[in-house]
Amino acid sequence: MFLETLSSTLLSRYPVPRELVDNLERLLSNERPNRKAVALLRELARSQRRPEIAEGLEGTWRREQIAAIVRYILPDEEDVE
Repeated sequence: MFLETLSSTLLSRYPVPRELVDNLERLLSNERPNRKAVALLRELARSQRRPEIAEGLEGTWRREQIAAIVRYILPDEEDVE
């Protein structure tokens, strides 16, 4: 239920997921993922078979990490990156 509400809210504000990724990248570029985000990124790297998502988790957010999470929250959207 929470993810459905979040996804509809995000899509109403950012009709193109790429815009959402762009804005999140600007907001998070100097931040590091917290423990829960790191765990989710590791899981997404495994499930998507994209090991680069789990690289450099001790550093700041990277665009491909943000896009992977947006894709997780909005799975039906294609124009993410």
